[in-house]
Formats: sequence, C-alpha cells, structure tokens
Amino acid sequence: MKEAKTTKYRSVAVSPDHPLAQDDSSGRSKVYEHRLVLFDKIGPWSHECHWCSRSIEWGIDCDGDSIVVDHLDSDEWNNAPENLRGGRPYLVMM
Repeated sequence: MKEAKTTKYRSVAVSPDHPLAQDDSSGRSKVYEHRLVLFDKIGPWSHECHWCSRSIEWGIDCDGDSIVVDHLDSDEWNNAPENLRGGRPYLVMM
C-alpha cells in the first residue's frame, strides 16, 4: 500500500540526544526524514553549500545560515541520499 502524501515532509522518531532532534507537540523527539538522511550521509561538521560553495553547518552560524536540505528532483518525498544536497537557505528556496 502506498503512503498518502498528506504532509509536505515525513518526520521520523529519533533519540532525544540526536543533534537534529526537535520535540513535537506530544513531547517526542523527531526530525524530518530528509534532514536525517543527509546528516547520515555527510556527517555533523561544516560543509560547502552545494550552490555557492560557502561553508555552512547544521546549527545556526554567525550569519544566520544553517544547512537546508534541497531535493534535486523537487520531490519532497524522494529522500534517497543521491537526491539530497545541503545548501544555504536563500539559495535552496529560490
């Protein structure tokens, strides 16, 4: 059975101590699946933005930039590692 696309992004349960964990309204720790897949692929340290090569990190840096996951094929449910790239917020949202 195919899962209905009722929300833009899927979230998955993670340990509360995972670096990307956020508590949902029921107090459970979750993270968007695409962020978790890219995090597992590239790791927790600094990376180059896919679009401009500027250094970005998973947390907020001094310029207010943090890694935003871009789906290369624009399908928000295609979370295959090869479809995901990290970028700066204003470049991914274009």
